Amino acid sequence: MAARVPTQEEMKELQRRRQALLREDEDLFSSAPESSPSVMPKRSDKQMNLYLLDPAEPQIEYFEDDHCALRAFQGVIANKLQDREKLSNLFTAWSSIPKYNGAALAGKSQSVGEPLPILTHRFIHDGDEFVMKLTPAQIQEVVDGKEESVFYYPGITEEYLELSLVKMAMERAELFEPHRKGDGYAYGATFSLSGIRNFMSAQKKGRTYPEIVKSLDILNKCNLEVIINGESTASAPILPEKLSHTQNGYKNADPSSRWSCRFHPLISTSINNRNYRQYNITRLMDTKTRAALSLSKMLLTQARNLSSEHPFRIFYTDFVKHCGELNYTRRSDGIRKFIRTAESLKKFGTLSEVRVKKIFGSRSNRVVDVELELFGSDGLIKEIKAGHVKERVVLEQYEIERKRLEKQESEATKQKKARSK
Repeated sequence: MAARVPTQEEMKELQRRRQALLREDEDLFSSAPESSPSVMPKRSDKQMNLYLLDPAEPQIEYFEDDHCALRAFQGVIANKLQDREKLSNLFTAWSSIPKYNGAALAGKSQSVGEPLPILTHRFIHDGDEFVMKLTPAQIQEVVDGKEESVFYYPGITEEYLELSLVKMAMERAELFEPHRKGDGYAYGATFSLSGIRNFMSAQKKGRTYPEIVKSLDILNKCNLEVIINGESTASAPILPEKLSHTQNGYKNADPSSRWSCRFHPLISTSINNRNYRQYNITRLMDTKTRAALSLSKMLLTQARNLSSEHPFRIFYTDFVKHCGELNYTRRSDGIRKFIRTAESLKKFGTLSEVRVKKIFGSRSNRVVDVELELFGSDGLIKEIKAGHVKERVVLEQYEIERKRLEKQESEATKQKKARSK
């Protein structure tokens, strides 16, 4: 089944939009260092390829009509398949939820025998009031020779695993029936344990097969409810469905056998609504602490206008309030670690400069807070701009497809009325 080819009229409209994009982002790659991955075709006219680059083995059967959301999700702004290796998508609202910071927010990450409480945390994102209710996972494990119920909040290993699963879905996705009638399709990933392990090892986040299986269990048994502005938006395990190799019909526990999982409803909603951003996954996988990972996510999702003149600004107290990390008894210790965390992102090539503005108490010379100005590296700024381009291309194609479907539905209604006369 072949994907639908745009009409000549649609091509003219896309070409017009292409020129508008180039005028708005004419400096997108003008100063890229030679080592930077190119996302522009090598043409004298500098025309940008407006169509997104599909995976090596595109799932053509899913690219028709309602399934075009998957093609938009999997496509990237890149010249060749090799450029896809470090590119993935980050879901803006989903990434803002500190679901993997339970140890910092609750003071502990696991408990043997005694249940952990449901973790409730309030925060503001993009002007909306969010409430996160995180129910810990309960897993049976052998502890000191005795089988016990062990309770877990998901942590940094589970977060790296989720990032890896989303990347796997960029290459090979799994479609599930909608969560509710009328919703778009639910999405997930199909993968092998060896594939996940090899990918994480390549990002220097190697885990053993038992550790990966345990993290999958934690994600499958940990429930996340999100309430936005007083209304419950979604409540489900982080991975609502997890099908092992045996459930998928494989007889042996071969690491290369296929597993599959379904993502949380908020992720599927984001894919259907095109609410995500292209980014370089190494920006997150290179981090070594929960604080650095949390700060990097905030930078990638909130610093939309980052440039050499416009830094991303963040206060230590706001950072702690949002994710709970670096909340030390002595605030001076937390502030020092906060600055050190930001400085560590320079080593990964994410930031070029960190400026510190100290905030003093009204009645003393003691530092009570700091505001950091984070300046992105040339590479990060270009990646963010490429993310802008994909976002615009995806939304423009979505609008064209929406109008086409509306016209198709209108014509079908007219024909139905004509037949009834």
